Amino acid sequence: MTNCGRRCLIMCAFVAAFCSNLSFVKVVENGRSLETVGSYEGKRIANREKDFPANYPKVLVYMTTHMSESHVGFLEYCWPKRLAELPLLQHADYLFFTSKDINETLLTPFGTNVKIERYEPKGKQEGAMLAMTEATKQGWFDGYDWIIRVNPDVVILDDTWLQHALFDDSNDAILSPCGRKMSAINTDFFAYRPKALSNDAWQDIQDKNNEQQATLEFSSLIQNGTVVLLPGNRMNVRENGCRVSSKTIVVHNHSLKEQCKVEAKTS
Repeated sequence: MTNCGRRCLIMCAFVAAFCSNLSFVKVVENGRSLETVGSYEGKRIANREKDFPANYPKVLVYMTTHMSESHVGFLEYCWPKRLAELPLLQHADYLFFTSKDINETLLTPFGTNVKIERYEPKGKQEGAMLAMTEATKQGWFDGYDWIIRVNPDVVILDDTWLQHALFDDSNDAILSPCGRKMSAINTDFFAYRPKALSNDAWQDIQDKNNEQQATLEFSSLIQNGTVVLLPGNRMNVRENGCRVSSKTIVVHNHSLKEQCKVEAKTS
């Protein structure tokens, strides 16, 4: 163990949380009632018609994209409607980590608090891990209470539950398990408090698989019971990975692009 280093320490926590019958859900249940944290009720904390509370968390939406045709379509047709309707997204800042230039017209609905960082493409898996490594190394998350990481083709449908989860002081991360055995964390969407992880988080990339790496990084929060699960997730496992599908909150479904396109043309 003395020569094992950070990877072995993380793996120990990982094994304790996920092996045998101690599933990811059980770890969270040991900390708090899953039914309680998974079923926030009531009105939105903030509405478009009202001022945001003084203690509203400072949120950065961190979006990684290789600007594929699909990503462009979601930015053009799906995100404008969400930005116009959801207070959480209206209040957030945005950082795009992209391998290609982004047409300025696609960014107009996001407002003025938008930044772009370029990277050299190395493939989907490497690009996604590089996004987190570069962000933490360069201090892009400094000053933010919460980071919400999404891809352009991941659509936030409603922000009521998310707002309450962000305001809950007992939450350090909002995660979604990937797979029926819950052996990995979904990286389509996750949110966390940067201060809850160590300063060297995301700097020692060990696994080629995004989901496995994310699981290692969040293992300490899982063990502490400060993680809340995205409710209603159907654990939509695909051959090429895992897609978040939380019914009416956050969804990764490529068929939504055509639906958004129709709605945009008829509105």
